[in-house]
Amino acid sequence: MKNLIRSIVSAPKQVYYDNNLDIQFDLSYVTDQVIVSAGPVRNTFKEIYRYPVKDLVKILEFNHRDQWYIWNFRSEGLGYSENDVFHKISSFLFPDHQPPPLRLIYKCVLEIDQFLSKDKKNVAVLHCKAGKGRSGTMCCAYLMYHCYNQHGCLKTEEIMDLYTRKRMRSYSGNGISIQSQRRYLRYWERLLTMPEEMQKYEIDDTSPLPYDLEKSCITMIKIHNPSSYYNDVSKIFDLDIELEKYSQSDMKQERVDITSVYQFSPLDISCKKKNTIILIPEREIILNKIKDVKISIKSFCYCWFDMLMETIMSNREEVFHKSDTDANEFIRGHFTVPWEDLDGFRGSTQKGMKLFSDLEICWRLYY
Repeated sequence: MKNLIRSIVSAPKQVYYDNNLDIQFDLSYVTDQVIVSAGPVRNTFKEIYRYPVKDLVKILEFNHRDQWYIWNFRSEGLGYSENDVFHKISSFLFPDHQPPPLRLIYKCVLEIDQFLSKDKKNVAVLHCKAGKGRSGTMCCAYLMYHCYNQHGCLKTEEIMDLYTRKRMRSYSGNGISIQSQRRYLRYWERLLTMPEEMQKYEIDDTSPLPYDLEKSCITMIKIHNPSSYYNDVSKIFDLDIELEKYSQSDMKQERVDITSVYQFSPLDISCKKKNTIILIPEREIILNKIKDVKISIKSFCYCWFDMLMETIMSNREEVFHKSDTDANEFIRGHFTVPWEDLDGFRGSTQKGMKLFSDLEICWRLYY
């Protein structure tokens, strides 16, 4: 009966069955060395609908002896004790339904690669809560890194498709279905092909950006082709647009949490030009310690973007060196997201009625 309930909760993912142990578990072998699993639990009530950690350990010990290690991405709580897995666990924590920042991806992928490179029999077990989006993002990031190092090529879409085939039941949709997570994997692809001197600005906290971040700022938001409801420009604030960022609250942990940056309100300047509504913040949104930005609309649809990566991709010229000594020299950056590419409620596609064609956010980085 428990297995039936657990299978229903696990759907639409594939479920693993170990014939030797007569144990069913919500996990998938994406490769011989990489397993993606739902987060196990050690709780009598939760074990009714989620899989117990003792079963995961039995499977790993029987099939891989002591050559396994776990990477956890659940920021909402582990669900079991590190003692249950003999302390063979590392945590890189970020919120559910959100993408990991590139710095977190880099540190985690490097650690996984070091472990798997030691012995071909070593196995990495990646889990979040459901064992789908967050774990899948990190799984694909590792496979991209491995593919690039081994073969000098990146097959991002193919790797995401591989993950879907290995993790999901047929016709059950993408393994990584959240647009922001897929966007960050494309950033990761771009980052891997950059020169090292450019990579350091994304992955090394000790390498300050070559910009005046006390002066650099977000300048405006443009909402293109809004629905007729917003013909009265004052109603645009009904969109309840908020900007948020990642922050590291605990320096002892590899963990990021979401904090608010700016809430647009009627105090901000708004105007309409043809089919575009422009919002200019009433106070400057300074970019100090802001790199990953979340745009939330009506509290149920959102998207994340990496400001530095978008600056690089929206400018053809060198973005890290100014061309002269003008103290006011700056480089512009912008990010545009179509309505269709926004993530809906809890990372789903549920966004309600279409409110605009796309949204554009603009900023300036001063040297």
